[in-house]
Amino acid sequence: MSLFAIKSCQLEEIDHLITLSKETYYQAFKAFNTRENMDHYVMKAFSKEQLLAEMRDQQASFYFGIHQNQRVGYLKLNEYDIPSEGHQGPSIEIQRLYVQSDAQNLGMGHFLMEEAIKIARDKGFTFIWLGVWEHNEKALRFYEKFNFEHIGSHTFLMGEDPQQDHLLGRII
Repeated sequence: MSLFAIKSCQLEEIDHLITLSKETYYQAFKAFNTRENMDHYVMKAFSKEQLLAEMRDQQASFYFGIHQNQRVGYLKLNEYDIPSEGHQGPSIEIQRLYVQSDAQNLGMGHFLMEEAIKIARDKGFTFIWLGVWEHNEKALRFYEKFNFEHIGSHTFLMGEDPQQDHLLGRII
C-alpha cells in the first residue's frame, strides 16, 4: 500500500487549492525574491478568480497529493494538441508541481511526478515538458532524475523582476 494518494481537485475544493498554492509557492521562492515581487505574483496567479478560470479550462487539470489524509502537494497539467515547446506533436505540460516543505523529504514530489507521467501516458501523450527557474538547483536535480533535458528557455515575470526559466522535456 502506498503512503500517498492522488486526487483530482474539484471546484468545491478551490479554497484548499488557493491555500496550498500560496503556501508552497512562498516556501519555494521567498528566500530568493523580494516580498513585494512575491506578493504581486502570488496575489495575481493564485487568486480565486484566476484559479477558478484555470480549473474550468478543458485543457487543464489539477490534482492534490494526499499523505495521511492531508493535502500536502499539488500538480497542474496542461494538454496541448498542437506542437509546443520543441516538440512536433501533442504534449502535456507540468505547469505546477509543488509540495509543502515539511513533506518534501517523504517522497511526495517523486510520487506526483510519476503520477504526471502516468496520466500523460494514459491520455496518449508521448512528450512531457515543464519550466523551472534557472536558479532552482534542487528542482533542476529533481527533474534530471526523471531524465528531463533542456529544450529551451523563456522569461518569467516574478512581480516586476524578469527571471529566466529553463524549459525541460522528455519523451515518455
